[in-house]
Amino acid sequence: MIQLMALLLVGPLTGQVAQDAVLIHEWGVIEVDEMYLTARGAPDGSVDEDGYFHDYPEVEVTAPVVYFHGAECRGELRVRISDGYFTTLLPYPLLVEEMPDPEIEGSLTYTAIWEGLIITGGSSSPDAMTGATEVTRGSSMADSFSWAVPFWREVPANNVHYQAAGFEDVFIYYESAMNSPEMFMGDNYGHVGEALLFFPEDGELTCVNTAIPSESDANGETLSDPEILMELYQWADGGLLMEEVMALWSTWKPLLLTRCELMGQSVMLFPLSDEEEELVSRLLFEPDDADIEVKYERLLLGLGSIRR
Repeated sequence: MIQLMALLLVGPLTGQVAQDAVLIHEWGVIEVDEMYLTARGAPDGSVDEDGYFHDYPEVEVTAPVVYFHGAECRGELRVRISDGYFTTLLPYPLLVEEMPDPEIEGSLTYTAIWEGLIITGGSSSPDAMTGATEVTRGSSMADSFSWAVPFWREVPANNVHYQAAGFEDVFIYYESAMNSPEMFMGDNYGHVGEALLFFPEDGELTCVNTAIPSESDANGETLSDPEILMELYQWADGGLLMEEVMALWSTWKPLLLTRCELMGQSVMLFPLSDEEEELVSRLLFEPDDADIEVKYERLLLGLGSIRR
């Protein structure tokens, strides 16, 4: 435990990045258990034992936060959504491109394009965000994610300037919904591999690590907050800064407390594979200077209630 705390306190917190490369870091969480009842002429879902029709879950990817590290530069960022749509973009780009999806017949892709982004060193973010807007639906920024922004600004990332919207901060933010998230169908939302299980025990939030599928749904030792952070950091293969993992945990722990302590739920948190991340969204950053290399590190997680 002492070694673990030392690692959290002194490293790898502000890893050195080559100044001839741009590193794009992203984390986000998908609540995969949002379901609604509906009546349709041609069902896509299933009827449960009580006779209720369940459509496919409506899955929204929330709090995908994108950071820039490394070289100062100017360039264009594209975020592409296939078979879905954007719900929130910050800052709102001048162009959201709509095109037929070449991979899914009858579907569209939406690409948010931030042209003329200026990436500068340092992490002195402004006191207030500007340029927020919503694309199709959702609550206002004040009611959704603005409370978590102080956590996000603790990450030592480069500053992002988007003059077209009068925006300056240390991140780009977007939310998106998936129309047909079949990859989350099945037992344990289709996940196989490592997972964290959260559940109420004596009225408090308890976490254990496990493997899915397993004979026991709680076959690991109880984890402390620092140990949870280390587990999440390892899921990112060390690609994210510890501060980014801490921002993720600070943002999502309140929801886990609500679900487990107040609602009595058991919840599973698990990492998406690289292939699944590509199905959620795709990032592309093109610096104006073609000699600057671009690398990507992403950590997208699924979160949903389970039976124990």
